[in-house]
Amino acid sequence: MNLNTWLRKRSADARGGVSAYTYKGVAMKALSVRILRGRLQWMTLALAILALVLGGRPAASAGPAASAGPAASAATNPDSLGTDFWLAFPGNYSGGTLTLFITGPTATSGTVTMPGVAFSAPFTVTPGTVTSVPLPAGSDIQTSDTVENLGIHVTADAEVTVYGLNQITASTDAYLGLPTDILGTEYLVEGYENVDIVEGTEFAVVATQDGTTVTINPTVTTNGHTAGTPYTVSLDQGHTYQLRNEDAHPADLSGSIVTSDKPIAVFGGHQCANIPMGYLYCDHIVEEMPPTSTWGKSFVTEPLATRTGGDTFRYLADTDNTTVQVNGAPVATLNRGQLFEQILTAPSVITSDKPILVTQYSNSTTFDGATSDPFEVLVPPFEQFLNSYTVTTPATGFAENFINVVAPTASLATINLDGVPVPGGSFTPIPDSTFSAAQLAVALGSHTLDGAQPFGVTVYGFAQADSYGYPGGLSLAPVATVTSVTLAPEDATNPINTEHCVTASVKDQNDDPVVGVRVDFSVTGVNPTNGFGNTAADGTANFCYTGTNPGSDTITAAVGPLSDTAMKLWTTATPTATATPTPTATATPTPTPTRTYTPTLTATATGTPTGTSTATAAPITHRRSTPTETPMPTATVAPAPRPPQAPAAMPQPPSAPTAGEAGTAQYPLIALPKTGAGMDEGHMSDSLSSSADASWLYPTAAVIGLLGGAAIVGGLRMRHLKARSRGRPATH
Repeated sequence: MNLNTWLRKRSADARGGVSAYTYKGVAMKALSVRILRGRLQWMTLALAILALVLGGRPAASAGPAASAGPAASAATNPDSLGTDFWLAFPGNYSGGTLTLFITGPTATSGTVTMPGVAFSAPFTVTPGTVTSVPLPAGSDIQTSDTVENLGIHVTADAEVTVYGLNQITASTDAYLGLPTDILGTEYLVEGYENVDIVEGTEFAVVATQDGTTVTINPTVTTNGHTAGTPYTVSLDQGHTYQLRNEDAHPADLSGSIVTSDKPIAVFGGHQCANIPMGYLYCDHIVEEMPPTSTWGKSFVTEPLATRTGGDTFRYLADTDNTTVQVNGAPVATLNRGQLFEQILTAPSVITSDKPILVTQYSNSTTFDGATSDPFEVLVPPFEQFLNSYTVTTPATGFAENFINVVAPTASLATINLDGVPVPGGSFTPIPDSTFSAAQLAVALGSHTLDGAQPFGVTVYGFAQADSYGYPGGLSLAPVATVTSVTLAPEDATNPINTEHCVTASVKDQNDDPVVGVRVDFSVTGVNPTNGFGNTAADGTANFCYTGTNPGSDTITAAVGPLSDTAMKLWTTATPTATATPTPTATATPTPTPTRTYTPTLTATATGTPTGTSTATAAPITHRRSTPTETPMPTATVAPAPRPPQAPAAMPQPPSAPTAGEAGTAQYPLIALPKTGAGMDEGHMSDSLSSSADASWLYPTAAVIGLLGGAAIVGGLRMRHLKARSRGRPATH
């Protein structure tokens, strides 16, 4: 029987009654569907590989670019910037020239008013510069134990920083004004003692609201108010109250406790202090006191320039049994309202187990013979540092002006003064700390400083028997209330070039969230970096960074001495995580409903085809029986398997099927070699996932292209055979 005759034999499908062309019991319709599906499978795979070759290997998701710095925080950082201030000037040795210096990060305008003296003056602010607003004579407080209307009200459309300067020849000082929104209701006063030369230890209070009741517990009996016995004063908005003690040594109002039922501003100082006792000359000292909730436990200090004998420091306690250490050595144990004083001659680290207030004093001229005189300046805890400042010197009267900078050693290269990087050689490491400090000489006028990480700034200057000093700015978050810092997640694993975030939770002793506190983040390990953020309304601060190196990192979140750590493991990303072609269920040949086919493609094509050739194929098993049949002759074709180009080259069927052969059929198939990467699904997946580069894909794509071409030609040949079996010409 020739092929055409055989193809005309038709048999009914065993179950469905579907007519099909058969050859040795094989349904040719099912076979053609099988070939079509196989051809589509290989063509789809070839296109996928071609797209992979053209597009290159996929990279693991990289996420946002790495950025060392704080994540956005929903909370506004409470600091010395504000839009509303209530200020006052405690009395100098005699009436001085009073000036407000106002600056801000954005252009804005505002007004300075003193309702009690019918004064009002508008002002404008240009970023990077300082605006001076002179106040009328008689605006300072020279009385004691008297309520007056000498409050100074500063309002602005946008946030500004305000400094107050009280200047007379040989008795000058300045202070940093604190905005109304960070004022509190509990303060302890720091000034200085009387030393039997000029007596005048003092403090002043300004009310921000009508009907304010202030309770004062003085440390020494003053104006009939017994030491240790609280008394009250009633104030309306803008009203001031000053208490001055002019008794002999050792009278000192430092440590006096001032509380209120509404927010107030409190200023501590001395009319004209000699520091330390036994030295000349005196100078006016003043600072605005921060609320006790903003005190801290960790401080770093730098000596004042030109002073060869060191500076006087005081540590004031808010809580009983407070232990203070300097450079790791205990120096004092204090109860509430008590203070300890000492001279420090070198950069130092000051720590305590409970919140304290630290003040630094310039000593009198005769202490070391330098051109100088006393001033008082607050030393903020380092968790209250800012990362940008605009400051100023007095317009005249001071030939020597300096800015002390205390900054994290890791960020020194990022610190700029007036837009110019501060030379690294200007800084000296502070022993046993991660900070360094510098004394920078500056010219008269305004100056800007900025850096990548928060740092501390003190502005000061000297003249003959005169001086001034004030902190350049500070955060005023309630760091004293913080009792715990926790970091989550505690450990995590990420592929490199992706972003990882951690969340620090800051709480107080009642397990309530603390808002507005700066959290410092540092990363050590294979991806070192750092940043900071302020806690939001829920007491959390976020920090994110991208790891580019595989390995481990330790992430630390700290608020002063409190900290927590988390571990991060960065792994090498699998290069083919998304690019490996994944065969779908439709890519596997599906048999007809009545037959199960499991062909194993094993024949290898070699040599040149001839007219009398044979081919072998694995059996296709019919459900009803599994008899075997003598293999047909094998055809060898090289170099690539292709179907014959004419009917004469096709393998001929035997003369007739033998009895019992209907259940098993063998037919010529071109087998696909499984040797070589990418030639079957398993090898393809393994190669894509393990190869370090894509160079192997190019020859693979070429082979797949040849196979696809062979499949197409085979399909066209089958169409030709079917057409001939019907007795009509084939079209291609």
